[in-house]
Amino acid sequence: MSERFETEFSVRSYELDAALDAPPASFLRWFQEAAIRASAAYGYDEERYEQLGTAWFMKESHLLIRSQPRTGELVRVATWVGDITRVNSHRQYLAFGSDGRMLARGEANWVYVDRKTSRPRRLEREILDAFQQKSEYALEDRDWGAAVLSRTYPADPQFTTTHVVRWTELDAAGHVNNAVYADWIRDDCAAFRPEARIVRLRLNYRQPALLGESLVRELVPLEETVWGYRIRRCESEETISLAVIQTTLSVVPNEECLRDG
Repeated sequence: MSERFETEFSVRSYELDAALDAPPASFLRWFQEAAIRASAAYGYDEERYEQLGTAWFMKESHLLIRSQPRTGELVRVATWVGDITRVNSHRQYLAFGSDGRMLARGEANWVYVDRKTSRPRRLEREILDAFQQKSEYALEDRDWGAAVLSRTYPADPQFTTTHVVRWTELDAAGHVNNAVYADWIRDDCAAFRPEARIVRLRLNYRQPALLGESLVRELVPLEETVWGYRIRRCESEETISLAVIQTTLSVVPNEECLRDG
């Protein structure tokens, strides 16, 4: 099947923040659930993946927010496979308001893994046949932020906080859920500059964060409206996740950070 799969979500009041905006995490959760529903519609639900001994892990999320939904509004999410290889798939997302206006565009890089080892596993032919690629993409500038994520991370963050991973932040695999990282980013952006609004987020997951781990979260302005973000383990420099964020607020770059980057 190569057609787009569409599903709807009613916006709950608790999915909006104090500014009555749907933060990036809400969009990522809608997108994730849309992907799960799409897979099930094609014959691959949780039970089927359990039989195969496999699962999909997210390696990267990329989100561009265009407009905001209202409480109670029906958000329609369209999703499809842009491309698929033997071990991973770039799934595409479009979110529309009830009046048809564009709310958000997104892409996620999903990696197919063995449940026991969490290592990448070659996709079965039946899945490749079911999830045919469309070679169409939701984002015109898919490379946005890639250069920032590949740079040496700035050594002088302007906002730092520590965090211990809680039970309620875990998913079924025992890892911090991908959208929880976006919640942390939103919290730290608000603490650093309360008036800032995130309009774009590219989030790269490098290592799983586990229950009870102590993490350091670091935020730093890189360009006028672009911020960098890193999560690392407290006891080491081992990076858990990197992100690049675009906000509505103009921030004067930190020259030291730009030089190090």
